[in-house]
Amino acid sequence: MKIRHFNLKGVRMHHSCNNKGNPHLPGRRQFVKTLGLGAIAVNPSVGILKSLVDLPFTIDTGENFMRVYRHGLLAWEVTTSLFEEGATFGLHHTSGAWFFKLSGAVWPGTGMTFALEGRIFKSSGQWLLETQMGQDREISSIDFLDFLDHKESLRDHCDLHQSLVPEEEGISLELRGIFNREVTSRWQMTLTGNAEITLCYDQLEFPAAAVLFEPFNGNTLPFLYHVKPAGTRVTLPGFHQWDQLMEALHYGKRTPLSLGS
Repeated sequence: MKIRHFNLKGVRMHHSCNNKGNPHLPGRRQFVKTLGLGAIAVNPSVGILKSLVDLPFTIDTGENFMRVYRHGLLAWEVTTSLFEEGATFGLHHTSGAWFFKLSGAVWPGTGMTFALEGRIFKSSGQWLLETQMGQDREISSIDFLDFLDHKESLRDHCDLHQSLVPEEEGISLELRGIFNREVTSRWQMTLTGNAEITLCYDQLEFPAAAVLFEPFNGNTLPFLYHVKPAGTRVTLPGFHQWDQLMEALHYGKRTPLSLGS
């Protein structure tokens, strides 16, 4: 009698295999040999993994940019696209160090020039960032990881004598003197010190203690017409004369705002 779907041949083969007993287990010496071959086979991957573990950041480079990642996230980017056309960026890597140079950079719409030359290297077990900003060639060195983690900033002094906005626009920001300059990994540049920061409007002058520059895409503001993505937002932290400035604003012969009683 033949039963449908019953695999007699398969049953015989299964029974035959069971009679052979357990397969021979490799001895200790054979195991060691196999382990050695496996270690050799995966050695390149182990090397890559070791470099990733030892290096607390990753640097990605390309034409006119350098991106530094920390814990898988973008922590700092040096790129000419943040500035007006004409900026140049160069980088080369040697054993254990990166050298870079940003030159000819201008904060968009301000006429404010900026230059940065630096070296990322390891010394006595610590990753350092050594930089020079501007024409004074003042060298500073900080902990690179603290810089990436927003705990430290680039600092130097700069001598400025310029107007950021032409007076024919009706308003201007005058910078006169030697400033303390601070630049963060988010490209926020702050100028402070005993130098002169003056906001001028309609023949009135409003002094300020600090001025902050940062990259800004004006297209994120829905009430503006389309502008170039590379822009600069300029703010005056701690400015105490907004009431007087608002009352002085006028459009033609009209004064649209009045904050007085």
